[in-house]
Amino acid sequence: MKAVVFDMDGLMFDTEKVFVMAWDYVGEQMGIGKAGYMSLKTLGLNVEKSEQVLKEEFGDKYDRVTMRKLTKEFLTKYYSENRVPVKKGLYILLDYLKSQGYKLAVASSSPKWEVEEHMKDAGVFDYFQAIVCGDMVNKSKPEPDIYLTACEALQ
Repeated sequence: MKAVVFDMDGLMFDTEKVFVMAWDYVGEQMGIGKAGYMSLKTLGLNVEKSEQVLKEEFGDKYDRVTMRKLTKEFLTKYYSENRVPVKKGLYILLDYLKSQGYKLAVASSSPKWEVEEHMKDAGVFDYFQAIVCGDMVNKSKPEPDIYLTACEALQ
């Protein structure tokens, strides 16, 4: 093995718990009740597939524009006051892999700006030789394109 490809959400960073809080906030603001449980139903899905799940769950009460606006509002405030929550052992693992000469990539369905922001915030950006995000491939998760592209970038 010469390279390692990481997912971001849930593996490197505990962003799921932040999204649970965000969607609880959003649901309450939209009058549909706490919706944090939807983060589990949309885990690892790209934006299009997530929207399908949300539409199925909330029907006419689902308002994409309002939900995105409120989610961004919550996340902007949260990350202005808090660092991205790093999963236990990440730094130890990255130091080990670097010391052994592995090439590292991140393959995330999140948008590139968000991935890079979290990686820089956590101080791990420079460990990685490649970053491939959902907005950089034609077919994001659950299709394998994002991982194949990351492997190609690492050669």
